[in-house]
Amino acid sequence: MMHDPIPVPDEANAIAPVAADTAATPLHAALAEELRIASRLLNDLAYELACDDAVIRKHVESLQNIDRVTQMQLSVASVLDSGHTDAAQVFIGLEDMADRLREACRAETR
Repeated sequence: MMHDPIPVPDEANAIAPVAADTAATPLHAALAEELRIASRLLNDLAYELACDDAVIRKHVESLQNIDRVTQMQLSVASVLDSGHTDAAQVFIGLEDMADRLREACRAETR
């Protein structure tokens, strides 16, 4: 089955620029790949469900939430791939998720 290309997060939602010279640990890279696999599986499920007009009409918000979950997974995979351990250096592709993580980091430093 063909998969849509994995979206590249919007640079405008970065918490800070990601340095190119930082490498992910093997565990982080493997976890990121697992998240991408899970995202593809959810994407396939949503695509199959969306082929039925009745399902779309009845469950449009749930289908949109599946898309949000896959976007969140891909953002977390991007962070894991970046190799950064400092919250100020990570890239988050979803603005609301980035806001929640920024707030969590601020709470940690209080």
